[in-house]
Amino acid sequence: MPTRRWMLSFALAGSSAASGRYSSFLTCCREVRRITCMGSLREIDIDFLDEKASAICPTRESSREFYGDMRDAIFPILLGDTFHKLPKPLQELHRGIHSSEWQGNATTRGAQNFAGRIIAALVGLPSGDDQTSARVSIEVTREGETWTRSFGGKQFRSYLSLGAGREAGLMRERFGIITVAVAITWQDGRLWFVPRHWRIGPLPLPTALLPKGDSFECVRDGSFAFDVSIEAPMLGLIAAYAGTLQLQPDSASGGGNNAPMSPAQ
Repeated sequence: MPTRRWMLSFALAGSSAASGRYSSFLTCCREVRRITCMGSLREIDIDFLDEKASAICPTRESSREFYGDMRDAIFPILLGDTFHKLPKPLQELHRGIHSSEWQGNATTRGAQNFAGRIIAALVGLPSGDDQTSARVSIEVTREGETWTRSFGGKQFRSYLSLGAGREAGLMRERFGIITVAVAITWQDGRLWFVPRHWRIGPLPLPTALLPKGDSFECVRDGSFAFDVSIEAPMLGLIAAYAGTLQLQPDSASGGGNNAPMSPAQ
């Protein structure tokens, strides 16, 4: 990594330490990451950073703990500099630092045939047409993120992580034993989620049978908005849900549940 990044980091840290704001060392490291547009924190020698930072502000919390939370932040890593171009509500939801709770309203649509309803039931997707309350809980862990979505009290859960190997550069989203590798792109004011591969456990499934559909996030009237449609070849619609969410104040910026936790699709 270029020397100037280290110089900027420790210049900012030194300023924070001198003024007694030891905890802001971590904040300045986050800002350095933003300014220098690092695509991944895997480049950083964490032990070296800890050694140097301890000399500057020995009472601060561990930067290893901080970077442990940040190094697998899925959306900032996959989107790179584009992440900082996203509207604020999308950045807040996808920052990947703290757990958070979001609430709002949604409209759901279910499958129109028996086979589609069976698939939706197996995964836990919405199965009927309804206007209802919506709640999304995002738990961030060192392995990724756990998303628990609730529509009218009915929940379903998926697990997000960074892809590797054939799925490198993609986001993995696992529903039970089924994992879908998804491309994430920012285009025309929308964050699009495009399925590329899928598998059951380690076994790849035919791409020709891969469920798809138009799924995106955006900002609507100042609020985070989502519109997800899941369709399967020959079966048509499996499920769809769309609505808006607001961040709950007691979960913002690590308030409330701020432990490192385990799209939208």
